[in-house]
Amino acid sequence: MWFSPRTAMTKQRLFNWFVGPRGDGKTTGSRNYAIEMWEKYAEKNEPYQIGIIRRRKNEMLETERTFFDTCPRFGFNYQFKKADGHWWTINGEPAFKFFALSTDARIKGAGYDNIKLLIFDEFMVDPTKDRYLPDEVNTFLKLYDTIARPSDPTRGRVPVIFLGNAETINNPYFDFFHITFAIGKNIFMNKNLYAELIQDEEFTEAAMATEFAEAIKNTSYAAHSIQNQFIRDNYTFVDPKRDKGEFLFTIFINGRKYGVWVNWKGGTLYICTAYNPNSTFNYIFTREDMQPNVLTSKRFKTTFHGKLVRDCYNGASIWFDSIKTKQDFMDIARLANL
Repeated sequence: MWFSPRTAMTKQRLFNWFVGPRGDGKTTGSRNYAIEMWEKYAEKNEPYQIGIIRRRKNEMLETERTFFDTCPRFGFNYQFKKADGHWWTINGEPAFKFFALSTDARIKGAGYDNIKLLIFDEFMVDPTKDRYLPDEVNTFLKLYDTIARPSDPTRGRVPVIFLGNAETINNPYFDFFHITFAIGKNIFMNKNLYAELIQDEEFTEAAMATEFAEAIKNTSYAAHSIQNQFIRDNYTFVDPKRDKGEFLFTIFINGRKYGVWVNWKGGTLYICTAYNPNSTFNYIFTREDMQPNVLTSKRFKTTFHGKLVRDCYNGASIWFDSIKTKQDFMDIARLANL
């Protein structure tokens, strides 16, 4: 009923994302897994240390304050004590190190040779209340490089567990690593990466039987907090199998390219990742996408293409091949003031 990364971690992927409903024990289950791994290595008299990452220092301090409180409930009757430098010891031996991504990514030359597992808690933010760090994924990779030293042949591999609630599939980590979930599937996996949308029927049934669940029944928050649906993702107008029609032009946003296609007879536009690489008309909407022979969002609004997109957008006649495409277009609509 409660989450544990144990089975998924046997697949031996380097980066592992777990997105689940609120209250399903992601943090506790991952902490317990880490302690179990510490015990396994302690039996062999080998060091095993764990790094806990939070985005900002205030979040790290709050996590550190309560992280070990429930350990006795799970049979871990050790002495957990705080030491210098945000280290915590188990029976006097350094075991857990807490990091704040916003500040610790600047660390260089530090020695963390015995850290063999990283847990990044709350990697996904609620965009209505918080925001990611600027260039966050690269900031994380810098911190990972400092801790894990992957280019050092004497170091063992250091897998990462990322934990998050289902806010939106369109987040910097899934974008950077090209993580997508096929319709009806809850697992993405390749040679180095593993991502899972946690589906636990026992937890869902127990959660649905509560008074709170009854009070929020049939709301988007219930689907998010109990059924693990992305609360910020609206799949209206998303149809990956729709006929594209005739190609018109290409748009660039956040380092990605999309083709805009038109169905003249149906009076609709379709925006998808398929495009004509020899397109004559190309538009950008951020400075980062600037390149030769493209028009900016300011020019876009004055063109036939811009007016067509605006009319179809205001007439609810634009379709998309994925939720990521739709959300990128929503950024375009905002930037171009459609």
